[in-house]
Amino acid sequence: MSSQSKRLVPISENVVKELMEFSSRIGIPFRELVEKILISFAEVSRTNPHLINIIYNFDLLEDLRKIGGIILPQNFINKLIEKMSDEDLEELREELKRSSSWLGLLVKVKRGGSLENMIDILKIWLSNMKIDVIPLQNEKDLYKIVISSPEQDERTGLLIEAIIEGVSKAFDATIISRDIEKGIVV
Repeated sequence: MSSQSKRLVPISENVVKELMEFSSRIGIPFRELVEKILISFAEVSRTNPHLINIIYNFDLLEDLRKIGGIILPQNFINKLIEKMSDEDLEELREELKRSSSWLGLLVKVKRGGSLENMIDILKIWLSNMKIDVIPLQNEKDLYKIVISSPEQDERTGLLIEAIIEGVSKAFDATIISRDIEKGIVV
């Protein structure tokens, strides 16, 4: 790889062992793998200092993909939702609750049951919407979650509500109240 001078960096034995196993699986020498990872990290971090979030979000997207989550144009989805019968909409709501609850449980097991992890799921799943978390005054561990988009109608709001319910269930969070209006779910 590089002909520049080398430096010893103390890294925990567990990390070294895990990377050595990975390098063996993919057929790249350990030193070369570590150097490639560090070079890639340095290059990406020049333009995006939040690389750890990118890696975390990529893992979340992979988990979402595993449950059949796909990305489609919002306008097309809105037309489909508009044309759905009430029965089909309810069936979709139930599927979204199950899927989002599964994803929530997976994230909770992998990373813990923090509010930040819960919100990260919503930000990935509802990536084209603005998500605000507002702590309620004088109330410990109570938050208002506001999800908004100018493209969102009330039927879409019902689907968003289903996703929130599923994720909340996985994180053992209780929904105290809810409000769905055109463009906003609280």
